[in-house]
Amino acid sequence: MTTANLDRAAQEQTDRGRTDQEQTVQDGQAVTGQRTIDVRGLSKRYGKLEAVRGITFEVKRGEMFGLIGPDGAGKTSTFQILAGVMEATEGSASILERPARDMRSQTGYLTQDFSLYPDLTVAENIRYSGDLRLIPPDEIAERSLQYLKMFDMDRFADRLAGQLSGGMKQKLALVCALVPQPKVLLLDEPTTGVDPVSRREFWDALAHLTAEGLTILVATPYIESPLYTWAKSSRSARRQSYARVWERSESNFARRT
Repeated sequence: MTTANLDRAAQEQTDRGRTDQEQTVQDGQAVTGQRTIDVRGLSKRYGKLEAVRGITFEVKRGEMFGLIGPDGAGKTSTFQILAGVMEATEGSASILERPARDMRSQTGYLTQDFSLYPDLTVAENIRYSGDLRLIPPDEIAERSLQYLKMFDMDRFADRLAGQLSGGMKQKLALVCALVPQPKVLLLDEPTTGVDPVSRREFWDALAHLTAEGLTILVATPYIESPLYTWAKSSRSARRQSYARVWERSESNFARRT
């Protein structure tokens, strides 16, 4: 084959890849047409400290949307407003076209710090979390087994949470957030301090969940996060979830003085 033919073949392959990627995006938009999270001009001040300054973004159904920013940029404050545990100073935050505070029953929130009970077993923590959301016991048991198997943790159901590794603790916290089957999942730096293998398993599970229609908002300070990689690369058949990354520098999120 001549050099010209090789160049032509390479160009055709590139064009096909671009077309496939554009079609995947179009398919993703068709599947994720419903606006699930809508943030408009959101600001949060603590006295004279401006933690969040006029941010605006939206996330559609089945999307994994990432907020990448340095520590202290206001990511956690944004998440707390979306989780309905704190009011904004200005602007609005809505979930499924209703104020975020009214949609707490449809929102799962995984905080930075491990907030479960170390002296309870894995199964007891899950059951307790389900009881708080008024989930019937039989459904708690069924969903618990489903998600524990997803994370390969079903054999650790009787282990105390305090005896789990860092990665397993994060997986347990995610299972507890998923048992009520929320429409939106907020993950505040979910893989900080987690080993690389567990981190990869965690991200793969999130991709599977978005493919099933769950809307996920992730905060991370890591530019090398798999979320960033997914958003910058072409979508593969295995990765049918639609991922976007919203990068914000510290000065854009909020001014520090």
